[in-house]
Amino acid sequence: MANTKLLFSYHNWATNRLLDFIADNSPEVFNEGVESVFSSIGETFSHIYTVDQLWFNRITRTEGGAAPAVFTDANDAKNEINKLYQLMEDFLKDADLSKKIAYKNSAGTEFQNKTDDIFIHLTNHGTYHRGNITAMLWELGKKSISTDYIFYLREIGKHDPCFTNL
Repeated sequence: MANTKLLFSYHNWATNRLLDFIADNSPEVFNEGVESVFSSIGETFSHIYTVDQLWFNRITRTEGGAAPAVFTDANDAKNEINKLYQLMEDFLKDADLSKKIAYKNSAGTEFQNKTDDIFIHLTNHGTYHRGNITAMLWELGKKSISTDYIFYLREIGKHDPCFTNL
């Protein structure tokens, strides 16, 4: 269960790291059109946020779905995403991650998953789409940064010092 909290913290870190990089280095490309999974970097961040909100609503039994977010720029996205992630991190402090959550998917099929598995899913989903964003940046002639999990662990000091020179 501690790993789930660490993974979600990584998801938060990686999303913010990429948003900060875009805001500081290439803010003009946030809403620029691309030929990709989504039509812009902004729409991809919107998708990450909307899906995270949808799953959190399911976990907390909040009524309704999650309306797609529309972000004006990377800083706007960061502000809104961080509001949600703060709620999620607060929830994780005392959550029973083994609790099963019953829900219906978008097709109306009923499923059950442990809270733990849902948070792991969110992390993987975010990683996939941050990869899409990196590809979009390259397509737009810009560079990106690594948001790999191992870089997060190094940054927070969770690495074996025996291997720091490798």
